[in-house]
Amino acid sequence: MTRRAVVFDRIATFIAGLCLLALGGCVIAWQQGVFGTGAAVRLMFAEDIESAWWSWALGAGGIVLVLLCARWIATHRWPPRVSRVALAAEHDGLTANAASVADAAANALQDQPGVVKARGSTTVDRGTPTVTLTVTVPARGLRAGAAVADRTAETVAAMLGVSVAVRTVLRVDAKRRHAVS
Repeated sequence: MTRRAVVFDRIATFIAGLCLLALGGCVIAWQQGVFGTGAAVRLMFAEDIESAWWSWALGAGGIVLVLLCARWIATHRWPPRVSRVALAAEHDGLTANAASVADAAANALQDQPGVVKARGSTTVDRGTPTVTLTVTVPARGLRAGAAVADRTAETVAAMLGVSVAVRTVLRVDAKRRHAVS
């Protein structure tokens, strides 16, 4: 998800929360008899509901809401996956299966001491094919796990070349003090 989508989600959540609070307050006020038939407070738009333009205004508002929701859903799509990437210029015309390289790197990391769990994935991030290695290390093995993950990421980068970005995500499993052998 992009930063813009995250900011939009937070703002939309805040506004939706305010609207739900206001709606809840209105329901409570209606039950107490502040609004509605025979109440002291009359709604400003009570006469407008009978007007001919009211249905058109509601329809236009509904269309705007549908378009905003479609845009919101479109920003939450999964990033595209990468399968084959072109190797460096000295290997003209050769390609490599980046997903297989990511899986092999994760399997190699899984076998290392100081690593609890490892996973490799490939996506396109901002137009660049990216291999992401997610490594879980025990709480007391952060340095050793980081060193192993760094060496593996360097190997992956050397294999695939400069056209592919390699990202390593370290996660610390605070419940485990030592790696499981």
